[in-house]
Amino acid sequence: MTEAAANSTTSNRIGFLDGLRGLAALYVMLGHARWLLWEGYSTGYVLDPSRYSVIEKILAYLSLTLNYGHQAVIFFFVLSGFVIHLRYARDQQRDPNSQFDLLPFLVRRLLRIYPLFLFAMILTAAVDYAGIAARLPIYFEHTPYALINQNVIVNYSLPAVIGNALLIPNAETWGTNGPLWSLRYEWFFYLIYPLFWLINRRSIRLATGIVAALFALSFVIAGLPLELIRVVAAAFPAWWMGALLAEIYVRRLSLRFVQIAPLAALFVVLPFTIEPFMVINPVVQDFLWGLGFTGLLALCFAWQNRGGSLRLLERLRWFGDISYALYVIHFPIIALIGGWLMSQSTTGVLPQGFGWVLVGAIICVIVAWLAHLLIEKPVLERQRRVRSEAGSVRANV
Repeated sequence: MTEAAANSTTSNRIGFLDGLRGLAALYVMLGHARWLLWEGYSTGYVLDPSRYSVIEKILAYLSLTLNYGHQAVIFFFVLSGFVIHLRYARDQQRDPNSQFDLLPFLVRRLLRIYPLFLFAMILTAAVDYAGIAARLPIYFEHTPYALINQNVIVNYSLPAVIGNALLIPNAETWGTNGPLWSLRYEWFFYLIYPLFWLINRRSIRLATGIVAALFALSFVIAGLPLELIRVVAAAFPAWWMGALLAEIYVRRLSLRFVQIAPLAALFVVLPFTIEPFMVINPVVQDFLWGLGFTGLLALCFAWQNRGGSLRLLERLRWFGDISYALYVIHFPIIALIGGWLMSQSTTGVLPQGFGWVLVGAIICVIVAWLAHLLIEKPVLERQRRVRSEAGSVRANV
């Protein structure tokens, strides 16, 4: 099989991952819309359920499943580790002496993240200042909802500007756009990945052992200037789990997906490790969720290996195309809509119905599609042309 044919086969087999990525981004967005555009379960529905129709009651209970937005971000980390490492794991499988294209790698990763990240920063500032100019209470931490007051905080300090511009993981939140935190982590994962690639080429066990040691070290590191090391070391294992899945995929690691798939059973117990049930260390929680998502992806691959179809997810690949844009732009838009809705109420509360959750979702998807079309897609297509031309030159040498 030629390299082009092998790449095409791999692309077809992992196409369902784009569908999963799109669904994860949609989930995060709906989770935020749930408490920014609706009166809420504990702050609305349970106070007087009789106001709700049967359908609204069903939706109110279903909305409780949207409580795991942070955990969905851990899925992004696992997925990213798999996708990024897959190419290099395949190269190492074909040629143990393959080299790492450090500078092109960092340029590709920066171009993948930064254009939309910068756009999100600009959009967030514009939307936030529009809301401030309109004197919407949501931007002054003055709403009837403690959750909103605690999480929608406008911050454009100099440390926030510098920290976000440089993609520093533990930087202050940029404006109201809290979800940007994960992209800052992602960039640092890219920065340290080449070192782990080098160690991994010598020994997968050694690289994994170092990741585990750093994770353990994150529990004892405290305070500046080591805080950056701590937060990255605590989050990186989830990303590395995805990389190990890539090793299994290319058969550099002798494990089989069916052996990893039982980790998906963690989803049965993990919801009971967080509030209001039982609280354990958040870092440990994220690690366990990473294991669960690793098991979920392994289950999908094991299903494929047994002849199962994931065609439904593959058909959502188009949604995966806008998933990054949707993730980085949705929060300030939804916050603005929520602030306006509260300003239109005589009591300053959010609507009882779920209609505005749907409206907010549609608006965010449209803006995300435009951002993808006008900003992300041109950059990606240019990268593909450059790689294609470089490949043609090598082939003709």
